Amino acid sequence: MSNFSHQMRLSSSLIKRLRQSFGAVNTRSFTTTEGHRPTIVHKRSQDILHDPWFNKGTAFSMTERDRLDLRGLLPPNVMSPEQQIDRFMADLKRLKVNARDGPSDPYALATWRILNRLHDRNETMYYKVIGWFRIHEMAKGQ
Repeated sequence: MSNFSHQMRLSSSLIKRLRQSFGAVNTRSFTTTEGHRPTIVHKRSQDILHDPWFNKGTAFSMTERDRLDLRGLLPPNVMSPEQQIDRFMADLKRLKVNARDGPSDPYALATWRILNRLHDRNETMYYKVIGWFRIHEMAKGQ
């Protein structure tokens, strides 16, 4: 009985490897721009949207959306990364204004949670926003 279950496990792992190898034959790599240089992406569709390293949110151009099978998975409007950051910062400022007693621990915690979620979704934008925070903190200190 145990020999049979061992053979079943081996065959299921063999099947899994065969599926992966045949699946790899049908996948194509695409080139997209990350920053100012082209990047080869071996992922497509939802895999890109779930990877914070490659996810640009609505900053994907229509050509990139077509090549990476993202059309229909993102809102139809295209926003530049700068527009995304401006919108994100406006939302954070609105959160600060809505805090009743000004900057406080709940505001700091909410800001940390929002930034943490951003890091999980879009790593490039996260580091740009963190840089903005550092610049403004240094300006306040001087």
